[in-house]
Amino acid sequence: MTAYFLKKVPHEFLGYNYWIEHIIPFSSNWKDKIDIDRLGNIFPIIDSINKGRTNKHIKEYKSVDKKDFLQYIKLIPDYEKYDSIVSHSGTKPTVIDSRQYNAFCMANETKLIECFVEYVF
Repeated sequence: MTAYFLKKVPHEFLGYNYWIEHIIPFSSNWKDKIDIDRLGNIFPIIDSINKGRTNKHIKEYKSVDKKDFLQYIKLIPDYEKYDSIVSHSGTKPTVIDSRQYNAFCMANETKLIECFVEYVF
């Protein structure tokens, strides 16, 4: 995640503390077997942005300070894709399509691996 953060984020953001955030919230429920901590479901984010979202929908990022940071993180899906994977209609988020979740994670893992290879070499 550090390699991705350093490679993708402009220098103006490098002085901020960052966290590793779950795209699909860690507190989600799910039926089928999934790995919520899977590499494709996490990304580096400025800590204040992370605190602003908590376990809510990704659209909560629009209401936080420094949201322009997120344009450089190419791992967050659009709302339509996100809504096809997870529902926020109950008291806790719920993964509603584990196949789409796994496909989404696999695509992100490919992006992360490519970034790491570019960073190292």
